[in-house]
Amino acid sequence: MEESYKKNGNNYYFWKKYLLNVVSQLELLLRNREYIYLDLHMHSNYSIDSKQSLEELIEKSNNLGLDVISITDHDSINVYDELYEYLKNNNCKTPIIIPGVEFTIDNEEYGSQFHILQLMINPKEKTIKRDIKYQEKASWIRAKKQIERLNTNKAMKYFFDKYQYNCSAKEFKDYLKKCFRPIPEYKTMMDYIRNKTYKYNITNWDILSKMKEYNNQDKCLERKKIKNNEYKFLEEKYANVEDSNINERFFHRLLATRGADDDFYPEYEIMGDLSVNKYDELRLDELNKKYFTIFAHPSDDKLHLLKHLLELNNNISGIELNKRCKYESITNFYKQQKQLNLIKIIGSDSHDIDSDLYDDINFYKYSKDELEALIKAIKNFIDK
Repeated sequence: MEESYKKNGNNYYFWKKYLLNVVSQLELLLRNREYIYLDLHMHSNYSIDSKQSLEELIEKSNNLGLDVISITDHDSINVYDELYEYLKNNNCKTPIIIPGVEFTIDNEEYGSQFHILQLMINPKEKTIKRDIKYQEKASWIRAKKQIERLNTNKAMKYFFDKYQYNCSAKEFKDYLKKCFRPIPEYKTMMDYIRNKTYKYNITNWDILSKMKEYNNQDKCLERKKIKNNEYKFLEEKYANVEDSNINERFFHRLLATRGADDDFYPEYEIMGDLSVNKYDELRLDELNKKYFTIFAHPSDDKLHLLKHLLELNNNISGIELNKRCKYESITNFYKQQKQLNLIKIIGSDSHDIDSDLYDDINFYKYSKDELEALIKAIKNFIDK
């Protein structure tokens, strides 16, 4: 690979050769090992909700004895620019790193959104770059909608009026310039709003009190019930939490209540909830068919939907067994895998260097037969 760094630099041809080398390394493992340890769903800090750097992620993988990993950030492939520099400037041992990405897909049947992994991507190839660009544009659509909603939220408007401040799209854009990944996400939007409340010593409990007051005026009984249940849960959960006044998770759930998206109730007055579920993100039929594509962490109650989703994009070749998923019976997972003829991959969905997702490393054990099937599958997606 050293010659590729000097000759090609960080471009399409370097990554094309890199992917071919990945296949060669996997085939070497297949010849010499009866099983390997593999994690094909990990996040670096290019995912806004992840705290682990590329270097920390590699070190953790080495310490765990993982042979093969994939870094699959949310709608981002920026980590691969950093990986190029890391490989060029370090002689450190690394696991085999399969380039990947996790796309957020719009699908009402699944519950508004679900996730798709794509592996063996070339991060400098125009198709994957196009889809990433599309998602970034959609993120800005969501951010604009969230700011508009925030300014119709009566509870937040109460504080805007009391302390004579506001939140705007322009100011949010300026805030993003200071962020590691300057793309609008739920977390960056919430952090921007939260920093403003800090300035005026507005606590989560202050906001909750006003949210409850104005929610009781909502004429939509279903939405009112969903929010009242959420507020009751938050009161109980954070009653004795030391940092409850400023707790990030508490704040997020106050402003964005699952199931209370104003778009779900078009016949009623907008209440200004920030849980925007539809913002022109990619649909499954729009996602490229160039790369090895996998259903990410399907939950127990969603497995029955996969057959229909395959009809929307018949390029899907794999299904992820994820450490975070809790199945009543793993038999159903394997039944769906067999019926749909999908390749099984294993993933942690790790976001944190100190995660307990590896308490049982044998979860990530991958048999010789499974590795052979994976290699055969991904060869179909390599540019020749």
